[in-house]
Amino acid sequence: MRERNDKLIMGCDRGGNYKKKHEDATPSNDNSTMRLRCPFRLRSVPSGIGWKVVVKCGMHNHILDKDMLGHDILGRLKDDERKFVNDMTKYNMAPRYIVSALKDKDPENLTSITHIYRARATYRLGKRGAVTEMQMLLSLIHQEKYMCWSRNKENSDIVADILWTHPDSIKLLNMFPLVLIFDCTYKTNRYRLLLLEIVGVISIKLTFSVAFAYLEHEREENFTWALKRLKELFYSEKLLPDVLVTDRELALMNASCYHMGVS
Repeated sequence: MRERNDKLIMGCDRGGNYKKKHEDATPSNDNSTMRLRCPFRLRSVPSGIGWKVVVKCGMHNHILDKDMLGHDILGRLKDDERKFVNDMTKYNMAPRYIVSALKDKDPENLTSITHIYRARATYRLGKRGAVTEMQMLLSLIHQEKYMCWSRNKENSDIVADILWTHPDSIKLLNMFPLVLIFDCTYKTNRYRLLLLEIVGVISIKLTFSVAFAYLEHEREENFTWALKRLKELFYSEKLLPDVLVTDRELALMNASCYHMGVS
């Protein structure tokens, strides 16, 4: 339903086109998307003390559902529920727990995890305002007094790789440098960037975060850049780690052998 000045246009929730989120996405079929370009339209305009409804197109291009199960309108968040979602998002509560909390409050609540993701995205977009994601990340890094390194793509202002760490993590790294654990997470963000997390181990077998990095590609060149920045965090080359632990990431293994001199 859309409002245009003094007009009100109502359509089928299966109208519109499917929008690809990524370049490698494939067109969806009837079973994988609600968007089927359904032409059904009603147009309402004020008329005297009421409204005049004009049927622009009274036909659907799909079979009508027998009930409303699965339609977004049933799970739409109320104002108090949206405020609750925003508050929980602020405190980093996982979406699945937010859904459970809403259903505990109201057993008849039909909100799905998709609604929660959309509400969280809207909240974060409103909080960020006109600032881009990269500008927001850099702002938070400086606000929380993290140390940050980045490099741009050749002949451009686009950030290719970025690594950040906290001064307290650097102190711990130099106190307990023997073993470092590298964990790579793939394709979990909208830009499909590789997230590299570097973790250290203290003497009582607890772990601590050393640094995080977003890398453009999972190539030896990108890992080499990250390892060189990591190497700069050590007070002395004598403190370089004896062992790097990875999940058989070959590009990272090759880069570590050449630039860190560890197994």
